[in-house]
Amino acid sequence: MKKILCLFISGVVTAATICLYGCGGGITGSGELITETYEFTGFSFIEAERGFRLTVEESPSFSVSITCDDNVQQYLDIKQSDDTLYLGFKKNGTATLRATITMPALEGLNLSQGSSAEISGFSSSDDFSVTMTEGSILSGTIIAGDIGFGLSGGSSVTLTGSGRNLVARSSDGSKLMLEQFMINDADINIDGGGQAILTISGKLDTTLTGGSSLHYIGEPVMGEVNVSGGSVLAEK
Repeated sequence: MKKILCLFISGVVTAATICLYGCGGGITGSGELITETYEFTGFSFIEAERGFRLTVEESPSFSVSITCDDNVQQYLDIKQSDDTLYLGFKKNGTATLRATITMPALEGLNLSQGSSAEISGFSSSDDFSVTMTEGSILSGTIIAGDIGFGLSGGSSVTLTGSGRNLVARSSDGSKLMLEQFMINDADINIDGGGQAILTISGKLDTTLTGGSSLHYIGEPVMGEVNVSGGSVLAEK
């Protein structure tokens, strides 16, 4: 890894400031922001934790820039392992942690501890998988092959675009909003009061428990369907 640019930015941190996971008794960002660019290439998966805010865009070239408060830069944990870019932080507290990333292809995301990502521009037949925990958020647009989601801890997904087939497991009040995301077949299990909206043209297999809800757009062929515990399966 080679750090190739460090740009100092002066400003007051407002809405961009986030509480790092387990922030009690930790470090507080100074409000003076710096942006540092890293020379990583060859990654197709991203893993982010500690409340990182990601903007991820399709591009023929790779780029990674991190914006943070100047007094927390030493605690950044930014690295690459094989095809995975990892974004982490070594302290608790309240600080700005933002990443702007470009890459040719995005095959998967792992977001935890309240991290968020906005994705755009990706269009391929490659599969796309997402794991999200602890209130993490994913939004944006993508066209992909088969899609997999694992959501827990009140996480939320809102995507536009399309994919082939969907497999999703959602719990703890998480939300999967795919009203403008066209899929063929879906196998989706939701419990713990989770919610989902799907636009589907093929077969639907689903298990809904614990007051969960699944609303669908289209005329799917119903496969194996189990609805219990006050859950709802209905056409939108």
